[in-house]
Amino acid sequence: MVVIKAFLALEADQIQTYFQTLYMHDLLKERFMDLLDPMWADLIPVLSRIGRMMYFVVEEDTGVILGEFTIEPAQGKAGLIHFSLLPGIPWARKVHLCRYCAHQVLTQWHDDRGNPFVQTLVGLTPLQNRAACLTVLRVGYTKVGIIPHAAYFAATGTTGDCMASILTKETADGWERTKYAGAFDAGGHVDAEGTRDEERSTAGQPVCC
Repeated sequence: MVVIKAFLALEADQIQTYFQTLYMHDLLKERFMDLLDPMWADLIPVLSRIGRMMYFVVEEDTGVILGEFTIEPAQGKAGLIHFSLLPGIPWARKVHLCRYCAHQVLTQWHDDRGNPFVQTLVGLTPLQNRAACLTVLRVGYTKVGIIPHAAYFAATGTTGDCMASILTKETADGWERTKYAGAFDAGGHVDAEGTRDEERSTAGQPVCC
């Protein structure tokens, strides 16, 4: 079983271990593309700024962080989501973890008035990160277009195009009546059908966006 925990609910060493793992696998720069070759020390001011919007996916039994995501207010009840996952997790489970988080955020989270926290998640995924694009679409996001120069790569000082995608509360509500039902424990391999070729083609590529 996994649980979603807010930034302030975790110990600093848990968070540091997670991001240092990304660094050791050369993935930290994929998660924070606007930072030049970031290390843990570079993240401290960033996390102090975005920590209130950051959530971690934690294995309940071991306390190991499997992934994290931030949700930034966009417009109305839409939120811009960014995420990363621990390397080494099978691709099918990465899809389940992302789907679990999206389902929780869209259907179970509410504001202080009892209204949905967000009703549409918006993703901007660099096109050059094929693994992330495939994962986003497999989770259930709908591609709505391409935004030129929406990604900035500090390492090279260049920009790249992003795939814009959305996932709505209505779609997440519908999962409970479709083949996605049963996947919300994020621990099994339900709905792994059709993932094998895609998993092979993206093996070793980062899933951060």
